[in-house]
Amino acid sequence: MGDELYGNKKLGLRELLQNSIDACILKKEILDKGREFGDQEFKPVISIILDENKNQVIIKDNGIGMNLYVLKNYFLRLGSSYYNSDDFNLKGYSYKPIGNYGIGFLASFMLTDEVKVKTRHMNDSKLYEVELNKYDEFVCINHVTEHVDQGTEVILKYDQFIEVWKDSETVLKFLREYFLTNEVSINYVNKKNEELISIENSLFINNEKINIELNKYLDDIDGQVILSQEINNIFTTSIKDIRFVGEPLVYDGDKLISLDDSDYELLDFLNDDSFYVVNFPIIEDGTGLDDIMNVIDDNDEAVEMFIDKYDPNYITLIAKENLMDYAPQGYIDYNTEILPNLYLSDFIEYGFDSNTGTLIEVEKKHVFSLNNNSLSLQLNNKKTNFINNSNPNFNLYIRNIFTRNISLNVPYRLLDLKIKSLRLNIINSKVVPNVTRNDLNQNQLTQIVNAVYVAICLNIYENLEADLERLTLKKYLKRYYEEENNYINKEYINAVINS
Repeated sequence: MGDELYGNKKLGLRELLQNSIDACILKKEILDKGREFGDQEFKPVISIILDENKNQVIIKDNGIGMNLYVLKNYFLRLGSSYYNSDDFNLKGYSYKPIGNYGIGFLASFMLTDEVKVKTRHMNDSKLYEVELNKYDEFVCINHVTEHVDQGTEVILKYDQFIEVWKDSETVLKFLREYFLTNEVSINYVNKKNEELISIENSLFINNEKINIELNKYLDDIDGQVILSQEINNIFTTSIKDIRFVGEPLVYDGDKLISLDDSDYELLDFLNDDSFYVVNFPIIEDGTGLDDIMNVIDDNDEAVEMFIDKYDPNYITLIAKENLMDYAPQGYIDYNTEILPNLYLSDFIEYGFDSNTGTLIEVEKKHVFSLNNNSLSLQLNNKKTNFINNSNPNFNLYIRNIFTRNISLNVPYRLLDLKIKSLRLNIINSKVVPNVTRNDLNQNQLTQIVNAVYVAICLNIYENLEADLERLTLKKYLKRYYEEENNYINKEYINAVINS
């Protein structure tokens, strides 16, 4: 167990709380079905109690608890998950617990050598105590007559537990990051410091204006997207609206023309929703580049170092496809053609030192238009995320438990779409994380990421008023995201994309 399987002993606490969350939500489903008008609603609660004086850490829940049958046949059998058994599945519960592997309680030994478990099933009057030692081959189960509430307590040794965490503040921080509290209340109790803190980690951030609720568009995925800014206009009507790296110049095979002074239209360059441009930095003084090239043998690397040091301005060349076919890639000297009959010496008036070289990049611009209409969507197909992955609010949870940070990298995304925050909670029972609960099957993850992006586009679609804009966005989704996706609400697919 421990580091070899999970990579981090702290995740032992996650495994124990995962068991408690499953037990609490399952009990709530059972009680809610039988609850009549006027009956008090069951409130799931988990407490993590640090008691240094008694050398105990107690993880206590008011969940469904365990009877002797479950203890013997599932709890104490490695790899035998009650939640994957016929005993559970034939009961027809709608909640699908995250515990699938039958190893949850063994995670206790990542935190302590000795474990005591007290449990009473909601339909059983007997309390059972289980004592386990990491180095013993025998397990002791006692029937205890004392009255306790329904649920389960897992009791660990405080001194060994805190050695894993270093201090109690780290425990508190972990609880706030790893568990959603929309369905289950989690309390942190430190008896020595007389602290009782209710953990607050809602899936939803309510003080933001530009947010999209995802459960409207997705099946069994709850969550929220917060955009960095309002999307006032995702459409372009002119090539002059396209975003370029440098000063845009059109080359017609004979002369250079400023894009702002030209009469060219986007459709003059588009071919199958794309066109090519050439980008290169203006080297105003070749001496600085020569100094670097005297030290660095690789010319491409030398120019990149020059760019990092001097941050030069750029030129972007736009030309028709028959001219772009001749464009080189990488470093060129002043004797090399950029395009037919076009050399670096032709850019002296733009500040270029014609006695030096530069680094040529051929960039493919993606623009979607409907039937060659001037109304277009500018797209980005570079392998970059459109959210900052270091932000703690870009989190993926599976049934209320943190799994991983999300890296959103979708093809042909809307260029101006920027996301400030994204939080997902996967409820879908077919989505099962790996045994260490820190990743997903890559195909599932790709589908989920694409589904989130489509949901954002569907929200944009609903807020468009012009018929041509709505039709263009719909056809864009149909072209690039028509592939069947298990997580997008079928009603929206039929109403928007397939209509």
